Amino acid sequence: MALVEDGEVDNSAQQGGLASGSASWVSRRALAAGRDDAVVVVDSSGMIISWNPAAEKLLGYPADAAVGQSLALIIPPKHQLRHSTGFHKAIGAARLAKGGRPARVTASTADGRLVPLTMTLGFWGESAQGVSGVVAVLRRVGYSASFI
Repeated sequence: MALVEDGEVDNSAQQGGLASGSASWVSRRALAAGRDDAVVVVDSSGMIISWNPAAEKLLGYPADAAVGQSLALIIPPKHQLRHSTGFHKAIGAARLAKGGRPARVTASTADGRLVPLTMTLGFWGESAQGVSGVVAVLRRVGYSASFI
């Protein structure tokens, strides 16, 4: 997936430019627009590679504790098998079950609470060989960001 900002194409994700804990391939404008939304990026094996400040606030894990961990970190135990099966099926087929439309999910926080969220998914690093991973945008159910 190439991202465009101010007319320039950024292919760094396809070129291995996505470093652990870095979301350099995500346009600065997208990150700024999502400052109220938790943005979690995972690789094709389900390992967290990026975790923004809103994810820290929403889910209670600092980025340095989340990055490098399995996404199972925030999946309630009773949903982990279903999530793992669906995740690997989506990665293998390069196709999202709901086509990227928002879905209601429940996440586990660092202190063990279950939080209802709205989640929107997208792939990153799409190529003829498949996808490199998933970007998840999360927000509390009923939360509405204000835009200027």
